[in-house]
Amino acid sequence: MKNNIKLNPLVESAMFAALAVIVIIATTYLPAFYFIGIIVLPLPFAFVYIKHNFKYAALALATAILISIPFGDLFTAISLGLTYGIVGIVMVYCFKNDESVLNTIIFMAVVVFLSTILVYKISVLITGKDVLQVTAKEISNIIQKYKGVYESHGASSSKINTLLDENNMVYIMKMIMPGTTFVFSIVSTYFSYRFSTSIFKKFNYT
Repeated sequence: MKNNIKLNPLVESAMFAALAVIVIIATTYLPAFYFIGIIVLPLPFAFVYIKHNFKYAALALATAILISIPFGDLFTAISLGLTYGIVGIVMVYCFKNDESVLNTIIFMAVVVFLSTILVYKISVLITGKDVLQVTAKEISNIIQKYKGVYESHGASSSKINTLLDENNMVYIMKMIMPGTTFVFSIVSTYFSYRFSTSIFKKFNYT
């Protein structure tokens, strides 16, 4: 009887981990699904935590990440799984400690914000490539391609050359990155919170 009691949480944890794997893979390979994916992804881990405990939620998270790795990009699987898995766990932790809706969303957003910045820093260290530099180069190439069109519409060469300065673009991106990342964190976690709580209510977990 004791073994049966222990088996049930393990089976459910495995099921939710499998669901998370599907979401991670879909989010990785379907760009159009990305925003939906990050809204849904915290839910499986939150469900395990709210129904059982932190240990099973952490187990589901580790399992989901390990299974996701062979199906996609190692770095993406780990960053998505860890970030939004922790978001789900933090959300339920706040529920269990009677935190307000505002505080819960803020705590969730802080996790996303810090994880995003950390992932960016780690990606630069691991790959040796700055994603902002790569993006700036692509934008510069596009502007260069249509330089003649801009000039024909009255844009001065000096202004165009300023736009073509990749270092200037990277500087601007780095200036706005914290703000845009924070706004994204708030928006994504707000929708994730609303989605998760609506599901919890259907199962009488709130």
